Amino acid sequence: MSQIHHRERHIFKSFNKKSKLFPVLGLLGPRQVGKTTFLQKQWQSEDKKYITFDRLEHRNRAKIRPESFLLSETNNLKNKLIIDEAQKVPDIFDSIKAIIDDRRRVGIFTLSGSVEFSDKAGIRESLTGRIGISRLFPMNLSELSKSKPTYPWTTKLLDKNRLKIGKAKINEWMKKGGMPIFCSINNYTERNLAVESWIEAVCYKDLSTLGKTRYDGSLAIEILRELSINSLLNISQMSNLLNANHNEIKKYINSLQHLFLLYTLSSFENKRAAKKYFLFDNALLNFLYGRSDTKELEHKSLVTLILNEIFSQFEYSSSSSNLSKPSVSYYKTRGGAEVDIILEYKNNKENKTELIAVEAMISEKIHPYKLKGINSFLKKYKHAIGYVIAPVSDLYQEEERLFIVPWEYIG
Repeated sequence: MSQIHHRERHIFKSFNKKSKLFPVLGLLGPRQVGKTTFLQKQWQSEDKKYITFDRLEHRNRAKIRPESFLLSETNNLKNKLIIDEAQKVPDIFDSIKAIIDDRRRVGIFTLSGSVEFSDKAGIRESLTGRIGISRLFPMNLSELSKSKPTYPWTTKLLDKNRLKIGKAKINEWMKKGGMPIFCSINNYTERNLAVESWIEAVCYKDLSTLGKTRYDGSLAIEILRELSINSLLNISQMSNLLNANHNEIKKYINSLQHLFLLYTLSSFENKRAAKKYFLFDNALLNFLYGRSDTKELEHKSLVTLILNEIFSQFEYSSSSSNLSKPSVSYYKTRGGAEVDIILEYKNNKENKTELIAVEAMISEKIHPYKLKGINSFLKKYKHAIGYVIAPVSDLYQEEERLFIVPWEYIG
């Protein structure tokens, strides 16, 4: 196995803090994003026993007598228990609730899953108020570079003395993403075979575990393929393209979100407008897009990289920063000019709301017409700051509240 699988994940600090606040910890993320490796290599300790419901023996015992199974595996709650792929035995959640309501202790159970813990996965009990949920994302740039994180990057972006990620690492992520199973494969053909196998497992196997609805794996793959090409396709356009029912398409997209395959951005000003969908990792994007070396693909790859940095950094820094998790959206003027990403979050220390516009660019030449969207946004929202992330050599200020930032500052 490649050493990439064993890189230190920066989620540890925030995850550990939740273990001191909640009886149950939840670690969620797409299949093979690194949950098992994190739980076994970084989280497991002498007082924590690890089991996985991937093993039929554990599943069968848990299904027959779930509460007895839990008490036996924890030595009557004297030890802590890590259950990997917990969603495969939905009834275990009711039993965990009953146990912790009777004998409440912090950090006693850690549950991981490749699907959201909800009734869609057959989980009736949400453990609301009893579980601290964390999300593990594909490895971000500082994890891949084995460098000390400066999270979140939005608060450090204008610091010229900050640690910078080499452009080679950024280009590598844009092609191979941050999923350990993919980015460890250098050979293009072999990587695509691994991606294809992974997508088929999700669409033909994992989707079938969601509820009582039947899914067509080939339709799910076609939906992902269309979204890789056009992020702003609305449901009606998608149903016409694929000759499928409107509600059917909506169901599939919702389910793919439950499996953590999509980043979804709403319009900043019009929540009823069409949403933008981005595949969560660039290995999938490059495989499904099907056309290499195009400017549009490069731009999508850069936006996906930035989104992964935003989501992972805010998630992993939540224990130590004074910033709330951000609302992430996009902006579009009536004339069609856009801003790729709008971040809005609360700065609790200064008791104010931060509003940041981020435009991704793949050319070092910053033409004025490419700034129409972000200039429009900054003109309308006087307290906002704009960042154009471009492959330039140096950080500089373009206009008041608008900065041109090198790619190397992303991580």
